[in-house]
Amino acid sequence: MFGKARRIWIIVAGAAVLIAAIAAVWFYFNLPTTLTAAVDPSTEDDTLLSALGEQLKRERASVRLQVKSLPGPDAVREALESKQANLAVIRGDRTIPIEARAVAIMRNDALLLVARAGSRIQSPADLAGKRIGLLGSDVDPSQIAAVLSHYNVPSTWTTVRIEPEGLAAAAGQGGVDAVAVAAPMTGKLMTDVVAAFSGGNRAPAFIAIDQAEALAQRLRVYESSEIPAGMFGGNPAKPAESIKTIGFSYYLL
Repeated sequence: MFGKARRIWIIVAGAAVLIAAIAAVWFYFNLPTTLTAAVDPSTEDDTLLSALGEQLKRERASVRLQVKSLPGPDAVREALESKQANLAVIRGDRTIPIEARAVAIMRNDALLLVARAGSRIQSPADLAGKRIGLLGSDVDPSQIAAVLSHYNVPSTWTTVRIEPEGLAAAAGQGGVDAVAVAAPMTGKLMTDVVAAFSGGNRAPAFIAIDQAEALAQRLRVYESSEIPAGMFGGNPAKPAESIKTIGFSYYLL
């Protein structure tokens, strides 16, 4: 009697252990795969990918996304190269790791150059010896240098970083001669720049990069782009006619 009960208990216990083992294996192989994405927190990519990660978590997706904020584009690239991150958001005109492959285009930026309404600055060639303000984290001196060297502008121009809260002062007398911003055309930075450098009903002086296609052919990291007439308002149209410029993409690699 007791021997039979003991055998039943052993069978039940063994079955429980087997079920637990099967459950553990099933749980292990059904755990969601977590991918780490390296981003520069000074861009909008941090917020966008964090929101995507939360959505994947709510949906209990088989793939999860963890965002890793790193101090600047160099650190983001190094994280991808050293495999500390599975994914990274890197700008197209930056150095991209050889083995990296584009998964998606996060956004497209266009370079906008403007001067005050009524300014005599009408083309890149007019920026020789001028003080150029750089607004936003997506624009840097290398882009300005690429454009101005294409037009053989002497290196007598200078750049100064402008914060959004200092835009009005920069647009005033004694501020910068022109300002450069790289952002999506529909972005707030673009709109703010145009508003600050306008003069009443007069549109700012839009500085077209009319040789954008040739520049993009020479420097493959850039793309030829066009800002449509009236992009920033229609009465009067700002700009009055479409202007050519260069742009670049942000890639999820």
